[in-house]
Amino acid sequence: MKKKMAIAVCMMISACWFGVATAGDTEPSGPPETGSGMYPLSDIYNYLDSGTAPSISDSFQEPTEPPDSTMDSTKDIYDNISDKFNECNATPDQVLNTATFFSTDPDNWGPIMGNIESGEDVTGENGQLEISVPDGLYSGEKKITAADTALIPENIRAGETVFGQTGTFTQTETPAISSDIVRGKTAFVNGVQVDGASEAGEDVSGEDGQLEIFIPDGFYSGRKKTIAGDVALTPENIKSGVAIFGVTGDAPIPSGDAVETDVRTGKIFSSASGVGITGTMPEGNNVAGNDGELTISIPNGYYEDKTADASDTNLTAENIKGGVTIFGVTGTYTGPVCSGELSAKGRWCDNEDGTVTDMTTGLTWLKKADWGTEYAFWANASDQVNALDRASSLKAGTDDADLGDGSKEGDWRLPMLKEFNTLLNGEEAVTSSEMHAFSGVQTGWYWTGTTFSSDTSFAWCGSLDIGYMNSDDKTTVHWIWPVR
Repeated sequence: MKKKMAIAVCMMISACWFGVATAGDTEPSGPPETGSGMYPLSDIYNYLDSGTAPSISDSFQEPTEPPDSTMDSTKDIYDNISDKFNECNATPDQVLNTATFFSTDPDNWGPIMGNIESGEDVTGENGQLEISVPDGLYSGEKKITAADTALIPENIRAGETVFGQTGTFTQTETPAISSDIVRGKTAFVNGVQVDGASEAGEDVSGEDGQLEIFIPDGFYSGRKKTIAGDVALTPENIKSGVAIFGVTGDAPIPSGDAVETDVRTGKIFSSASGVGITGTMPEGNNVAGNDGELTISIPNGYYEDKTADASDTNLTAENIKGGVTIFGVTGTYTGPVCSGELSAKGRWCDNEDGTVTDMTTGLTWLKKADWGTEYAFWANASDQVNALDRASSLKAGTDDADLGDGSKEGDWRLPMLKEFNTLLNGEEAVTSSEMHAFSGVQTGWYWTGTTFSSDTSFAWCGSLDIGYMNSDDKTTVHWIWPVR
């Protein structure tokens, strides 16, 4: 720093001298005087170059001989000064704040005070091994100290020295014993050598189907393994798409809602409720219906190569219309034969036994259309007679029926919708005003035996007064006209 300051001062002196040396007459203005001595250029150059202090005489002495031609020129001196100044690149934040340096920065030329703080001793936090040092200038007298309250002799093994602390620790709270150490190995416990007695463990395989395996006592390295095994662990025993212990299943997924009674006896099936289920559905046998029973109930069961036979003793040729075949029986019946009195156009036959036969349909009606009187289709009480009961109770000899056809109870019934509708249509249709072979035909409504399909609480009924069919609530009372 002193050398740089001297160079700067000398440069300023040289600059002044250069002005004198290059201006005016070179001849002396007067005789030498005391105190008028001057530095030779060679001394100034040496001072700037190496710091050698120049000497000066008390008074100026005119040279006795001209200067040596080897003397440095003013340009050489300037270039030397410039080179030296170019080496001066210090800034305030690189110089201690108690020192002054010469700045060669054109914007801050001249002596400037540094601004770096002087660093102090630094002590780290407790347990902090790596300590950050603040910015600053540190002399060789400063120090950084790491600290840890646990760095005490009783925490260091006896005989070992850590950061100047010699350990005194000799005991462990849970000292190892021979069975804690593998056989063939030794360890020092509290300063005493202990020989290992624990056997080295081997690979362990469980029993077939054993998921939890007992591991014998011993020391096991990372190279040993425990293996669980089950001969049933195969793809066909695992649900399709599910992997168990690395085995991916391909067994079908049981689904469905079948139960034992839905599957034939002795057959095995699986469903959502389980697998390997045995069916209990019984084997079915041939089924025969009752005489005259068209719809036959089939008992629950499994049927294979079995038959269901319907039978009717009336299924004979003479009971089937001629030319018509029903269940393999070809009819020979050509129509009813009237043994009584025919109506004008031959539709109605008065059998003279209290019955009238419709020669177009073969239906036989009770001649007295008012015998049945009025009843509800379906009575609300068990002790009440309904229309169905009233019609089926008719038989030969019934009071007020004037019936002598030999019929028995159950032979008569309510006419169905289509049957009653035949009375209203065709030649010699029956009305309350044109009764033909009948008597007592009413203007009111007559029940049929057909329930209304859209509402079973209603049934069909017909009017022979206006020639119209309609439905009505079964609790309503209407006339009864039996047919067979």
